[in-house]
Amino acid sequence: MVALMLYLRSLLFNILFYGLTAILAVLLLPALLLPAGVTRLMARLWGWITVVTLRVAGGHHRIGGDIALDRQVIYAAKHQSAWETTVLAYLLYCPVIVLKQELLRLPLLGFYFRKAGCIAVDRSAGMKALRQLRADAATAA
Repeated sequence: MVALMLYLRSLLFNILFYGLTAILAVLLLPALLLPAGVTRLMARLWGWITVVTLRVAGGHHRIGGDIALDRQVIYAAKHQSAWETTVLAYLLYCPVIVLKQELLRLPLLGFYFRKAGCIAVDRSAGMKALRQLRADAATAA
């Protein structure tokens, strides 16, 4: 019975998360013509939707440690899913998200990632990717 409930909650979350993401991505297409700050606000909305969807499905989250809102910092999140990308955009003011380059090729979402100023990393490029990451991070700061 517990396994069935877990499965149903997971199914509910996936339907809501991916369904609402698709709807949001299409409805907010005109915002791509506006300044990047608008795209960041949309990312915050997407993060909020993720948090609410998680709660509706019976999940919860906890963030430990301090969140510095008064200065530029680097947060390193252990990648588990799309969760940390969306929720960190919701929790932090004007974050610059580092993501794998392949995500820029996603239909619609890739446009939003570019417009929001996300830093794309070519994971196959080795040291060159690290140098590019450093340069992109300096530009974002």
